Amino acid sequence: MKLPTKLFQRFAQGLALAVTVTAFAAFSAPAQAAEELNVTADGIAMDGFDVISYFDAHKPAKGVPEYSVDYRGATWLFSTEENRDKFAADPASFEPKYNGWCSNAVSKGYSADVDFVNGWAVINGGLHLFWAEGTKHNFLSEVTAKQVRAEDNWPTVLDGIRNGTVKFPRHADYYDTVGITHPQELPES
Repeated sequence: MKLPTKLFQRFAQGLALAVTVTAFAAFSAPAQAAEELNVTADGIAMDGFDVISYFDAHKPAKGVPEYSVDYRGATWLFSTEENRDKFAADPASFEPKYNGWCSNAVSKGYSADVDFVNGWAVINGGLHLFWAEGTKHNFLSEVTAKQVRAEDNWPTVLDGIRNGTVKFPRHADYYDTVGITHPQELPES
């Protein structure tokens, strides 16, 4: 059976459009996700810190490339094979709140860099990151109210991250006062 030429052309055009849309979605979604996450310039989440160590060891630990997982368009590094496997089994349970941006800043309606070494707390089973240790203490002093405000503000802050309209302090702009550079390293013992 021979298809009429116009019908075949419409079918081919529709198929080409479907393939283009699918390809665009497949390639743009991870890139957008990585832009929303707090990642290094080369796509490493958490400045290379092992997110599981905050929950299990109650302290930060640097991950290594041989124990990595690609998730949400970023590479997540882990200090052990066990931690990597634990994250891979349920990454949403361990990824930091607000895509790894400062929970205190989000509670105030903006975003900010974080201190992966001293500016963190596990609160109600979620990893919160903060600009610095003092900011963490400020957040914890009003934790319930600030968590509610952060949850309320997050959709607007996330939109601002996506379109570049949200206030966004960077540690590099305040190095003289905070002394933090990224990617951050653990202090030598």
